[in-house]
Amino acid sequence: MEKQKSGINQIIYGRCKVLTEILNSSKNIYKCGNENQKAFIETIIGAAIWYIPKPKNYWTGKISIEAIKSFLQKNEKQKLSEEHDIPRKVAAKTLLDTDDELTVEYVEKQYIEKFCKLHYITPEENKRAIKYQKTNVYQSSEEVYKNANIELVEIKAEQLKQIKLGNVELIKNIINEAIRNST
Repeated sequence: MEKQKSGINQIIYGRCKVLTEILNSSKNIYKCGNENQKAFIETIIGAAIWYIPKPKNYWTGKISIEAIKSFLQKNEKQKLSEEHDIPRKVAAKTLLDTDDELTVEYVEKQYIEKFCKLHYITPEENKRAIKYQKTNVYQSSEEVYKNANIELVEIKAEQLKQIKLGNVELIKNIINEAIRNST
């Protein structure tokens, strides 16, 4: 029996339902595959996770100091990379390695509470983080950012809006606060 939901929640549930069916159908293929085949399946499932819409609470409230600093550069258009707290391939591996048959409710809960969560970093930081996010080396998000030399700070949604608008005073205050907290 399908839950009664509306709007974005209905789409999330529907896609999680399809994803659950794909996962349950793919688990045996995954478990019997070689490393290359497993990585391919993780990529496919990870991409499916990316294409599930994000709920309201997807942002963790964290952004890198470098991303904040980039808004001080007036001559460039700033780009933020959406960086999943748990890399998509790691999320896929977690679901594929589950021995029990997955339920839609479980997959939806994991997605909403863990797999959709993201931080904002710069595209350059994103490139540095990639080698620490591979399923064979991933330990935790904290380790990824530590190893990639990325410092995250927590801010409020309103502060993010002001940063994007180029509020220099706020940007400098956040940077100075981060410096004080790191010493």
